[in-house]
Amino acid sequence: MKVVQRGIMNVLPGKMAEAMELLEKHMAIVSRLVGIPREKLPMRTYRPFLGGGDSLHTIIFEVEWDSLATMVAFFEKVMVDPDMRALTPKWEAVEESHEVEVLMLMP
Repeated sequence: MKVVQRGIMNVLPGKMAEAMELLEKHMAIVSRLVGIPREKLPMRTYRPFLGGGDSLHTIIFEVEWDSLATMVAFFEKVMVDPDMRALTPKWEAVEESHEVEVLMLMP
C-alpha cells in the first residue's frame, strides 16, 4: 500500500534563507542514505508563490513511499545517522512549527 508523507514547516520570519540552507543539507544526507542523486529522489518540495503574510514563510514537502514499512525502515536509518543527528537540532532555530501527515493513496 503506497503512502504519502507530507510535511508542512512554518519558518520564523527572517529565517527562510537559513531554512533553505538546512533543507539542502538535509536532502544531501537523505540522498547519501538512500543512494539516489538529489534530483532523482521521490520527494517534491514547495514554497508558496503567491499570497502574503505567514504563507510566505512555509515550506511543504511530499514523499511517496511504496509502503509504510519502507518509510519506517528509512526513518530508522535516518535517526541513527550522525550527520542527521547533528543537523536536526538546528531546525529549532528556524522553525515556528512543523506538522507531518501520513496519507494512504486511495485506489
